[in-house]
Parts: sequence; structure tokens; C-alpha cells
Amino acid sequence: MLKKLLGLLSDAAVYGMGAMLARVAGFLTLPILTRYLTAEDYGVISMLTILSMLFGPLANLGMTNALFRRFNVDKDPAERATLFATGLTAVTVSTLALSIACVLFAKPISGWLLGDVMKANLVVVTVVSSALASIGMVPFATLRASRRVKAAASINAAKLLVSIALSLWLVVVSELGVWGFLVGGLVGEAIALVIQLLMTFRDFAVRANWTVWQRMCAYGFPIVPHHIQAAAMELFGMYVVGQVLGLQAAGIYGVANKLASPLAFVVRSIQTSWVPYKFQIHAEDPDPAAFFRSSFLYYIVGVAYLWVGVSLWGPDLVRVMTAPEFHSAVYLVWAVSLIPVAQGIYFMCGTGLELSDSTRAYPAVSFAGLLVVVGLTFTLVPSQGALGAALASAAGSLAMAIVIYLISQRHFRVDYDWATLTRIVAAAILFVLIAGWMQSAQLYVRLGLATMLSLAFPLVCVILLLRSREERERTQILLARIRSLRATTSSLFGAGRSA
Repeated sequence: MLKKLLGLLSDAAVYGMGAMLARVAGFLTLPILTRYLTAEDYGVISMLTILSMLFGPLANLGMTNALFRRFNVDKDPAERATLFATGLTAVTVSTLALSIACVLFAKPISGWLLGDVMKANLVVVTVVSSALASIGMVPFATLRASRRVKAAASINAAKLLVSIALSLWLVVVSELGVWGFLVGGLVGEAIALVIQLLMTFRDFAVRANWTVWQRMCAYGFPIVPHHIQAAAMELFGMYVVGQVLGLQAAGIYGVANKLASPLAFVVRSIQTSWVPYKFQIHAEDPDPAAFFRSSFLYYIVGVAYLWVGVSLWGPDLVRVMTAPEFHSAVYLVWAVSLIPVAQGIYFMCGTGLELSDSTRAYPAVSFAGLLVVVGLTFTLVPSQGALGAALASAAGSLAMAIVIYLISQRHFRVDYDWATLTRIVAAAILFVLIAGWMQSAQLYVRLGLATMLSLAFPLVCVILLLRSREERERTQILLARIRSLRATTSSLFGAGRSA
């Protein structure tokens, strides 16, 4: 069990380290960009993010999900090559069709998102960038399915670094504003697509296969409404903030998202490695349920600690790294960082359903989340503003987690340790509440409390884990191995000195 957990962490660490360099670079550029881009500019960028995130699932049509599923069913290399070629052909055709439609309707889309049809050129750049990213999802999924994690992580990091560097140049030196920021992202996607295709072209067959496409569609198409609803659910709060409170409020919301990015990229890194690893464990492990149970528990411990850390330190980073017009994001950081936590919980709860051949339940899952988001957004935003939008988005993902858990248990039962999980979540909420309370204190008080609480939370988690019999036994095994290794090392050094 421990070896498998370390294997998952190894893959996640590779994905995470590749993304971390780019995320750190993007984080460090925040003080510069917030002085060359206004809060309204950030609002425009945030609203265009809605378009790019809706574009992805519409263009992909569930093909990458089907690719992962079929990859572990079709063991023959020739069958896998045909699978990859079919997926790439299907995604390329659907992406080009959707791109043409979006460009033709660029002005109405600009009016809908930005309230200004004269910004249609920004919509076109966003569409082209999204199209390149959509096509690149297939070769990237090919690398992930083959567990070529270092190559996949390196490409992702290179793309983000190029995008950040070029965007910074175009915004600061060339003074192109939002246009320069978007063009930097477009160039990064183009370079990544070329590299991905060059690295994977040998994995693809010469032509696609109609029968394979039909099988992929049977698995992938039912997921499309789910992905669209899930994206709409995640973005609805941002959209309402922009439309009701204005682009400036949307920009401040976007800066709070930047401060939550360390947590978001860890969650995404684990998700990226979890998908292929999960299918492999299910196919090869004699007791995959036990592995899924422990993985979920330690995952919650990890993201809870990160949520506490971001809530403790994020507000003061906002004060230090941004211009004064962005400082109201201080009170959004904890709630915005809760969104990726909730998304990660939902993602891990869906393990049983993803392992089955039926994906028809996915639209119902995302529809439940969408209902919660829409209802809470219209309830909370008028009174709580952007904070209400963040809480509504997090609640939607948690609602999806509950629904998909109930469905997944029917397909593949995993007996999670809910008692320990509940205690850890309660502890995290308590620490975050303290983090919110201390924002009105003096700087030296905030820094002292943040340091103390950051050190205390891991200790609390260890105590709570040791209350679980299963995890206590695993800890004892690990400690026994450490003592054995220490004894072996000591004996070797002793023998060396005697010689």
C-alpha cells in the first residue's frame, strides 16, 4: 500500500514540480501586472476565461476521457495507436468547427461577456488560444496515459513559462494591456501543441477508425453535458460578479484566485496523475478499494493543510504584492481557495463511477451542482458580493461530490474513513475561522499567529490520524521500517569503522 501511495505521490510531484516553476513565476509577476493592468483589465481577462473554459469541453466531446478508458482495455500497441489517431482526428474536426462558429459570432459574445461589442478582437484571440489548447489535449493525454509524466510535466511548465514571459513583455514593455496578455497565452499554447505532436507522433496510427470512434463516443459523449455544466457551475459566480458588481469587482475576484493558485495547482497536479494511475491500480491491484480509501484520506489531509496555509498567509501577500485598489481581495482569499478544495473532493469521490463502462449519470451529477450554484449565487451575491459567489461555487462542487459519491458506491464500493475525515475537516474549518478573525489585528500579531497555526495544524492531523486503527497500524509499520533501516545503516557504518 505504502509503495503505491508513494508511486502516486511521485507522479503528482513530477506534474506539480513542472507546474510549480511556472506558477511561482506567474505569482512573482503579480506585483508588476497589477501596476500595469487595472482591476477592470483583470475583470476582462477573468470574463474571457469563461469563454475558454466553456470552449474546452464543447470541442473535446469527451474524447480524452474515452481515451483513458480504452487505453487500459486495448492492450495491443496497434489498437492503442488507432485509438490515439481516432481521438486526435475527432477533436481536431470538432475544434475547428466550433472555432469558426465562435469567430463568426465574436461581436455578440463580446457584448455578452464584456458588455462591449468593440472588444471582439479579444474574443478572437481567446478562441484561437482555446482551439490550440483543445487539440493539444489529445497528445497530452497520450503522454499521461502512457505515464510519461516527466515529458508531460515539462511541456506544461514550458508552455506556462513562455506564456508568462511573453505576456509580461507585451504588457510592461510594449504596453499592449489585455491584448498583450492574451497574445502571450496564445503563443504558449501554439508552442506546446507543436512540441506535444512532435513527441507523440510515433504513437499515432496513420488513419482513424470509424468503429473505434463509435466506441469512444459511447463512453465520451454522455460526459460532455457533465463537463459543460461543471464548467458553467464553476464560472457562474464569476459571471454574476462581472455582470452585477462590474468588471472591477470581477478583477479583484480574479486576483484572489491568483493567491489561491498554489492550492489549485496542487489539486490539478494530483488529478492529472490520479486519472491514469487509478485505472492502472484498478486493473492490477488485488484490493484497489483499500488503496482508494487511504488515498482519499491522505489527500484530504494534504489539501486541508494547504487551505489553512493559504487562508493564513494569502491575505498579507495580497497587501504586499498588489496595488491598493486590489486590497479588498484580502477578504476573498479563504473562500476562493475553498473552491479547488471542493473540486478536489468531488473529483476523488467519483472514482467508482469512472471505473465503470457507463457514464450516463454524469449529467445528473453536474446538474445537481449547477442548481446549487445558481440558487446560492442569486441568494448570496446581493448581500455578500463576490464572497457569496465564491461560497456558492464551492457549495456546488460539494453538492456534486455528495451525488457522485452515492452513485459511485453502487458501481465500486469504497468504505472511506468518514469519522477521521470529519474530524480533519472540522479542524481545518476552525483554523480558517481563526485566520479570518485575525485579519483585523496588527501585522506582528497576524504573522505570529500564522506561524504558530501553520505548525500546529500538521500536529493536529497526526493526532487525528493516529485515532484511526487502520492508519495507526500503517504508521507503526512505517516506523518499524524506519527503525530497521536505521539499524542496518548503523551496522554498516560500524562494520566500515572496524575494517
